[in-house]
Amino acid sequence: ISNVVMCQFDLQYTCLRHIILFSALCQLPGVGAKVADCVCLMSLDKHEAVPVDTHVWQITAKHYMTNQLKTKSLTAKVYKEIGTAGFLVVR
Repeated sequence: ISNVVMCQFDLQYTCLRHIILFSALCQLPGVGAKVADCVCLMSLDKHEAVPVDTHVWQITAKHYMTNQLKTKSLTAKVYKEIGTAGFLVVR
């Protein structure tokens, strides 16, 4: 996957911002937001990437973003809100 990203941008991938890598990875067949964030976090050293699954979503809704309790599914909008909230990122 990193070779695809490097060829697409013709740059060293570690210099690219998380959002650019995330977007490029999501364009690949079968790669969704969680997988893209997992690759960014674990393979591309993008520590701001927060892979959000249903468990992270449920904990976030219960303890941090109680307005999400009424949301029935993990949509792209909710995924982005949780991933960019800041309280899940360990620096």
